[in-house]
Amino acid sequence: MPPEAPSLSSHLILLGLSPDAAVLYAELLTRPPEPLQARAGLFDGDEAGERLAAAAAGLVALGLVEATGSAGQPLVPVSPARSLELLGRLRTGEVDHAQIAVSGAYESFRRRKLSAIAGSAVEAVTGADAIEHRINEALEGARREIRMFDSPPYFRPVDLGTEQALRLFARGVGHRVVYSRASLEQPGNFSVNIEPCLQAGEQARFMEKVPVKVTLVDDDLALVSSSVEEADINLSLLLVRSGGLLSALSALFELMWEQAMPLEHRHPKLRSTAVLHPAERHILTLLLAGVSDNQIIRELGVSRRTFFRRMELLLAKAGATTRFQLAARARQYGWI
Repeated sequence: MPPEAPSLSSHLILLGLSPDAAVLYAELLTRPPEPLQARAGLFDGDEAGERLAAAAAGLVALGLVEATGSAGQPLVPVSPARSLELLGRLRTGEVDHAQIAVSGAYESFRRRKLSAIAGSAVEAVTGADAIEHRINEALEGARREIRMFDSPPYFRPVDLGTEQALRLFARGVGHRVVYSRASLEQPGNFSVNIEPCLQAGEQARFMEKVPVKVTLVDDDLALVSSSVEEADINLSLLLVRSGGLLSALSALFELMWEQAMPLEHRHPKLRSTAVLHPAERHILTLLLAGVSDNQIIRELGVSRRTFFRRMELLLAKAGATTRFQLAARARQYGWI
């Protein structure tokens, strides 16, 4: 059987009338006009009279019925259009207020929940000693692979990192590192720190600038360092253990790894056979100092054609296709 249609009283209650007022109003609409006392049997109990009077007063206040002024005269229903419009607006306001209250309560819950989740997934570490300890602890716990965006400034002496990396290589932990230009240009960094790792089996690539300083330990942990711009005023480290942020950092590394150029360790045969002429070494020195092509041409006193021909020879000797690659290879091969 189909469900029964809601009664008129139910509709009235939905609009905001009290249950007693809704019952009385429905009664007034279904029976001929009578004095209020004739409705005394509408409610049960010792307080039936008080309930009837309160219901009638409520209907009058809402404008749904009209009192004739005499105590014994009947209450007469009037057109409910204006009253229903007012009740509808009041009800809508109450619903809006309820929606805001419930939404606000849920938002508070969501923030607490996310804060609790973030608190367990991301940890901030400050202070040089604490950072050094957590970095060493995380790297020593590596089992399969360490992936890293490498760029100065560094939290600890880089030779300590090199020693640790060589120990991890001996344990069979692989390394993939993307170096920034600033890493390669750090005085002594390539020969003292980068090259030993390359010779030990590190897979390395380089790019102009890395997007973030991060070290990923297996697929379990990321160490996110202060940016180059922030390191001098905000010495801090984030440990990211799980969740979407860790996945995003891992995906970012893989994307940048595909875009970066391979970095190979110094090749003895190439170093001994690819000898630079003094003019080529002069050009290379000026290029690495940031001198423009026109200034180099004036410095050397050669034509543009001669200059670019020498540049082509330099690129060919280095096995490079861009000037940035040329600079990196020049450092690898000991030309500068």
